[in-house]
Amino acid sequence: MMKDLSIALLASLVLILNVGPGCLADIAVNMTLTDPAYCGAKPDAGTTMGWQFAVASPIVVTHLGLYDFYYELVYSSGWTQITADGFNSTHPIGLWRLSDGTLLASGTVPAGTAAPQIGRFRYIEVSETTLIPNEEYVVGFYTESSATSDPVATNPYDVTWNTDPLIDYVTALQGSSSGLTMPTQALGSDLRFGPNFQFTAVPVPASAVLGLIGLGAAVDRLRRHRTR
Repeated sequence: MMKDLSIALLASLVLILNVGPGCLADIAVNMTLTDPAYCGAKPDAGTTMGWQFAVASPIVVTHLGLYDFYYELVYSSGWTQITADGFNSTHPIGLWRLSDGTLLASGTVPAGTAAPQIGRFRYIEVSETTLIPNEEYVVGFYTESSATSDPVATNPYDVTWNTDPLIDYVTALQGSSSGLTMPTQALGSDLRFGPNFQFTAVPVPASAVLGLIGLGAAVDRLRRHRTR
């Protein structure tokens, strides 16, 4: 009976520590609009917008994505609000290490609704990229033309948002250039939520699993010794 209980407890520990393959992906930022009709703000041409963050423990980024606003404002002899599912243009998107500006992962979010959607974010797959504590990172996307710009959330009063417990949001960033470049201008209390990413937590190393197994064996030996 005690042996069966020890095995059950060990199995529970392994599950709690996320050991083994098949862990589901998490999303860095969950965002909903306080006003569903909020249209965000469109970046100027030649602008990369995003945000800076750190991680509480190692993670592996698997997808980068953008928020797809359901409404946006267009100008034609005056501003008009329209339904606008999908993106107006393609957008290069990237993930950088802040300390040296290294581009760690990148891709292009296609125009329209081609990219798979989770919530209101549409994602593309990128090369798996491991992020570690004691570093800071930046995620951002580039807008080439103001005529086909897609909006981002800029006003914290118009959105409800929270980051995953492993993601530590630092500040919104923007920058101007002729292509996708890490933004460096901090924007204080403003938001620049458009870019997002999916990730998985790094599993506990095999050595830790072996340690748990050894602990279980030691407990079982002690149990048998006491019952003699």
